[in-house]
Amino acid sequence: MKKIIVANWKCNPQTLREAQKMFLELKQGIGRSEKSEAVVCSPFVYLAQGAEVFKGGKIKLGGQNCALAEGGPHTGEISVAMLKNLGAKYVILGHSERRALGEDNILINQKIKIVLKNELTPIVCLGETAQQKQNNETFLILEQQIREVLQKITSTCSFY
Repeated sequence: MKKIIVANWKCNPQTLREAQKMFLELKQGIGRSEKSEAVVCSPFVYLAQGAEVFKGGKIKLGGQNCALAEGGPHTGEISVAMLKNLGAKYVILGHSERRALGEDNILINQKIKIVLKNELTPIVCLGETAQQKQNNETFLILEQQIREVLQKITSTCSFY
């Protein structure tokens, strides 16, 4: 089974120049291992530059999130089609930071379905809050998240 190494840049870097430098350094630094795949999830505004630097290479791109809507009047949202058009192959969903903003398992499940429909690969984040961990609820929370985010998902899933 191929290992996937994912770099989530979050809200960094702050300039295009820095992003281009990071893309080039990654391209030069990533080995040619056949047992792993490297994925860079940069901010959306830098994906086009990443696609140019990584063109024809081993490193893949991913989105840090996607809209529930596939298009239309949704100011500031990034559709899966937009990500795919820029060369993204993966999309991070359910990150703890997004959950803290109110995204729940049902919404994440809907996004997984849109991502799969558009032939991208979802990277689904699971995890408990500090309070849930302190209350020894970790396994209960993880089980609930897995059940709900994968409800009615019929595609083959891989767990790493």
